[in-house]
Amino acid sequence: MATAGAALLLLMAGAGGCASRQWDYDKSGITAIKLDHDLRECRREAYRPHTLAIFHRVDDDALNRCMERRGYRVTPLN
Repeated sequence: MATAGAALLLLMAGAGGCASRQWDYDKSGITAIKLDHDLRECRREAYRPHTLAIFHRVDDDALNRCMERRGYRVTPLN
């Protein structure tokens, strides 16, 4: 019975990961290092530790607004 519960948990975790959108952040003249730094800072700002989601605790809307404030054009990839 414990195996079935573990399998269900893995299935739910996998399904949740597939549902999240992916985004492209574009800014002219940006280096990979600066993009990584800005993403890290915006993820920290958009982190929601008290949300009910187990695996996805970064608010995508807040992350994207942060990146837009930093001058990036934000577009969905999927």
